[in-house]
Amino acid sequence: MSSARTSVTDLHSMASERAKSTNEPDWFDDVFEHHFGYVCRTLQRLGVQRSDIEDLAQEVFVRVHHLRGRFDRSRPVRPWLFSIALGTARNYRRSKRRRPDSDAFELREVDGSSAAESPHRATERSADRQMLFRILDVLCLEQRALIVMHDVDGFTIREIAESLGIRARAATSRLHVARVAFRKAVDRKREGAEP
Repeated sequence: MSSARTSVTDLHSMASERAKSTNEPDWFDDVFEHHFGYVCRTLQRLGVQRSDIEDLAQEVFVRVHHLRGRFDRSRPVRPWLFSIALGTARNYRRSKRRRPDSDAFELREVDGSSAAESPHRATERSADRQMLFRILDVLCLEQRALIVMHDVDGFTIREIAESLGIRARAATSRLHVARVAFRKAVDRKREGAEP
C-alpha cells in the first residue's frame, strides 16, 4: 500500500473519529465517500495513467482535507474538486515529461461499466471511450479540462470560470477554441489519420 493511500486512509479515519466524538457529521468524510470515484474519473479524463490514478486521487483528497476550512460550503463541491484535480494532473504531466514511463496508458474508464450492460454494448462503449481518450490526448491540458468540465461533467460556464479563476467570457471563449481543436482532431481521425 502506498504512502499516499495510507495518508488518505488515516485522514478519512481521523475525520470519522472526530465526527463520532463530536456527534457532528464531518464534511470531509462525506466528500471523500461521495466523490472519490468522480475524482478518479476526472484524473483519467485529464490524461493520468490508470496505474497512477488512485495515488493521485489520494493526493487530491489530502489537499482537500488541508483546504477544507477555506471552502465555501454553500457552493457546489465538484467544480472545486475538479480544480484541485486539474492542478494535480498538471503537476503529474509535468513530472511525466521529465521521467517518461514505459507503462502503456490503459484506456478503460475507472468504475465505468455496469454489471447489467450487455457485452456488445460494453464493447461499443469501450471503443467510444478509447476514441474519446485518444482525441483528448492531442489537446493541451487546459483544452482537455474545459471539454471534460463542460461536455462530460456538465459544469456551467460560471462554475468553470470560478474553478479556473477566469471570467465567464474567457471561459466561453476558451471552451469554443477547445471545441474547435477537438472537432479538428475528430475530423483527422475520421479521415484515417491519427488525431
